[in-house]
Amino acid sequence: MPGSKTHDSVASGLWTGLVAVALPRLAELPPADREEAARHARDIDFDAWERIGMVAGVALAAYLLRLDLPTAGGITQLLRHVLQFIAAIPLLALLVGPFYLRRARRGLDQIIAARRNLAHPKEVGHEPRTPAS
Repeated sequence: MPGSKTHDSVASGLWTGLVAVALPRLAELPPADREEAARHARDIDFDAWERIGMVAGVALAAYLLRLDLPTAGGITQLLRHVLQFIAAIPLLALLVGPFYLRRARRGLDQIIAARRNLAHPKEVGHEPRTPAS
C-alpha cells in the first residue's frame, strides 16, 4: 500500500515532535540513545506529590462526570457509562497527564545526570598534584 509509508512517516514525525516538546532535555542525548532514555524515564516510580496529584485528579474527574438521574433523562445505564467513559478520557488527560509528564521529566533528569557522572567520574582519594618547587 503506497499511502501507508507516508502515513507511518507522518505519524512518526508527529510523535517525535510531541516527545521533543514534552521532554526538551532529550536533545542533550545522542539521537541513538533518545528512544531508550525516554522509555527508561517513564519507568521510574512516582513520587509522593505525583501520587497525590493523580488520586486528586481522578477524584475530581469522577466528581465532574457524575450524572444525576433527573438530568440523565431516558438513557440506559450502559449508554450513560459509555458517555461518561468517552468524556473521562480528555478530562483525565488534562487532570492527571501533567503528573505523568512530571515523572517522565524527572526520570530524564536522573538519566542525564547519571550519564554525566559516568562521563566525568570524580576521582576519590586522589589529591590534585602540584608542581614540585
